[in-house]
Amino acid sequence: MAIFTLAHEGKNLRQLRNIVRYNSKNKKGFNSDTNPRLIGVHSNCGYCLNIDDENEYNQLVDNFILTVDSNSQLSTNSRQKYLYEHSVISFSIEDDKKLGMKKATELAIETAKQYDPNFENMPYMMWPQTDSGKLHFHIVRGLHDENGEYYKQSFPKKKMNISTQKIEKTHDLTLTGKNDLNNYIWKTQKNGKKKKIYFPQGNKNNDKIAKNKAIDLKIEIDEKGNIEYFNKLTNEKIGYKNEIDSLKSKKKTIQKNADKKIKAVNSENKTLAKNVKYSIWQKYFTNYEKVDQIERSEKIKKNKIYKTKLKNTVKRKFSQANKEGKKLESSIKIKNTELDQCKSEMNKDQADLDLQKSKNEQLNEIKNIINNAYRNSETPEMFIKKINENEIEACINIRENGQGGISFNHISSDISVAGGKVNSYLTFGKIKKNDPALFDLLIEKDLHNTITFQKDHRSNLDQKFDIKKINKNYKQKVNFDGSISIFFHKKDAEKYPYNHNIKVSRDCKTISFGQRRNDHDLQLAYKFAKKSGWKNGVSKNKDLVKSLMSLSYKKNKEDLFFFKTKEPTLKMSALKEIIGEETLSVDNLIKLYDDVIVKDEKDEALVFIKNQLKANDVDMTKVNNLLKEDLSLKEIITEINEPEIEKVDDKEKIIIEIKETSKPEIKEKSKSEYKSLAEIERDKMRGIK
Repeated sequence: MAIFTLAHEGKNLRQLRNIVRYNSKNKKGFNSDTNPRLIGVHSNCGYCLNIDDENEYNQLVDNFILTVDSNSQLSTNSRQKYLYEHSVISFSIEDDKKLGMKKATELAIETAKQYDPNFENMPYMMWPQTDSGKLHFHIVRGLHDENGEYYKQSFPKKKMNISTQKIEKTHDLTLTGKNDLNNYIWKTQKNGKKKKIYFPQGNKNNDKIAKNKAIDLKIEIDEKGNIEYFNKLTNEKIGYKNEIDSLKSKKKTIQKNADKKIKAVNSENKTLAKNVKYSIWQKYFTNYEKVDQIERSEKIKKNKIYKTKLKNTVKRKFSQANKEGKKLESSIKIKNTELDQCKSEMNKDQADLDLQKSKNEQLNEIKNIINNAYRNSETPEMFIKKINENEIEACINIRENGQGGISFNHISSDISVAGGKVNSYLTFGKIKKNDPALFDLLIEKDLHNTITFQKDHRSNLDQKFDIKKINKNYKQKVNFDGSISIFFHKKDAEKYPYNHNIKVSRDCKTISFGQRRNDHDLQLAYKFAKKSGWKNGVSKNKDLVKSLMSLSYKKNKEDLFFFKTKEPTLKMSALKEIIGEETLSVDNLIKLYDDVIVKDEKDEALVFIKNQLKANDVDMTKVNNLLKEDLSLKEIITEINEPEIEKVDDKEKIIIEIKETSKPEIKEKSKSEYKSLAEIERDKMRGIK
């Protein structure tokens, strides 16, 4: 497997320097042992044998940027707005193991040359990287050669895909895309023939979005751009607490030292205050005693003053420490508030992340359902039915220029995803080109879900018509062609005009159903048809007719065959599912036998009808006799129900003589020449004069 993607195209040197820096450094610096980003580099602008030597690497980068810049300066075409392109090449894990780093690097360059044969004529740098847990190659190349010629590729993504497909075949890599036979499915066309079409496995899931958000949570950034904001607040709070602890320790030390000094002073004063025994010489012959007492008194006074000052100093230092402590405690309160706010934001972000993960799981499941339904459905009707069974609707929107979009909406979860996000071959253009039958079904060109009515008492729809009078849960929209589209009231009729529940044509001859019809839609169509004075409806869709027959029979027993198919398709098993053990009216039995039952089951239907006629007190002897004459059931019932003209015997017949001689005599008719009214009616139906 080879993947070649275009990351972006840049227009100036500032962007070029940024992308080179991006491919050179990880998020925490030039390189890291724990998360190496710069593990190698290849370029045609110089060499860097030791990528850990930042000076040598930077010299290569400077050469590359100067070359790209100088080449672009040689161009005289001002319309060449792009300076460089940034792309990524990778292979499957199995291919990586088989190729190894050296061969994979050579193959990456060969893939780039397959994409553009002039690849090596332009300055480029290529970085093999494994920081994502998977080997891949980032390529940045200038778009001008040394002569100033511009080599930007048109339709680059398409050409990149073609180059990878060729590389896969040439080097026996894991097959993907159109090389992989599993990406082809069979579809049955309208003419009954099967067609093999390309339909890839489907787009990747959205787990990367949640993964990136999870990374962002670990690197919380505040409005000032401070990285790891939460950790910073926590560290500041810890720092303040350490300062408070330090102040407490300092106060203890001050108090301890003060107490020690005071104790020493008190001890000294106590010693000074003791009585001293002086010698006779000191007492009587010198003034030593007097001087000593004065000195002792002075010393005691000084010690008392020193002790007072010491206490005041301790008190002052304690006051300062307490003020600093209060400031620190106030700062801690502020940090606690900021931390609580930060925690709240992080909890909200975590909740958003959990919600995103949950939505991703639902979205991935929906995408898988749609992909699998399309791959395993031979016809558009089967595909629509399968996604409808999973509460998914396919909605199409067409703009005035003929372009449009297709989206898939999940009814119960309100999740909507564009067709291109589900699969690159489920876009408006791809479906229109590759699966016209599905496209026609989505835009109503397929008449499979349409009922045509026999007769309408109005030529055009009344513009005052209000569907809410029939059912308040529906709303209507008059289309530009005069037809009326009827929607369930929660649907967005303006955004998805083709996503109606039912649609009535302007000439009132047809009702068409949306792709996801339900019993409520069928009941609405039935009520609408009855109130509009329609006689009966005909459709090509036997499943639709069967559903409508079941509904109309529940509403009115005589409306069992209000809806029918153009050609007889009803089977006895289907009929019995609808009516159960109930007895049908004679009128319904006539319609069943003459118009509705499939030809292959007429014999079985006849047995059923005879039993039903017995229950309706019909003379079965006459029925059996008339059946031998190959009559329709309507003719049989008509003949049985018509009273016979009294038959007169020849001998008892009175011949009326005409008195007027001018008129010819009326000849007597034989018994065989008389006909009953039933026989006359039967002859009329057969076209006999």
